[in-house]
Amino acid sequence: MINLHKNARPDEVFNLSSWPVVMRTWGRDWLYRSVKWRMDDPVRNDWFNSYVVLWFFRWYIGNAKVDGGRTLMLRNGELGELPSADLRTAWVITYTAKEMLSFRIRRRRPDRERPLNMGGI
Repeated sequence: MINLHKNARPDEVFNLSSWPVVMRTWGRDWLYRSVKWRMDDPVRNDWFNSYVVLWFFRWYIGNAKVDGGRTLMLRNGELGELPSADLRTAWVITYTAKEMLSFRIRRRRPDRERPLNMGGI
């Protein structure tokens, strides 16, 4: 049995998705970069945008976000036993309101975009 809420705060909301994550990037690395993420699910319209200005100022907005830490925990079996091999490519999606709109100032250059680190740019 999979427990997506293992060690989570009470306000966190999670879902399991097997749909692929699609990413589009545009902008210049050092000046401005924007990434549009979406789940390729025909039923839900889950999306997440992340932006960087001058490497250090970042903001994020969307209605769903891949939870990279929980996805790795799922794939490593830390959230319970996987009922099928299909879940090795599944994603844990968060709908927690606090994650859907945020602003950060980072001191290091941005990481490259990847689904397990949607806000990592």
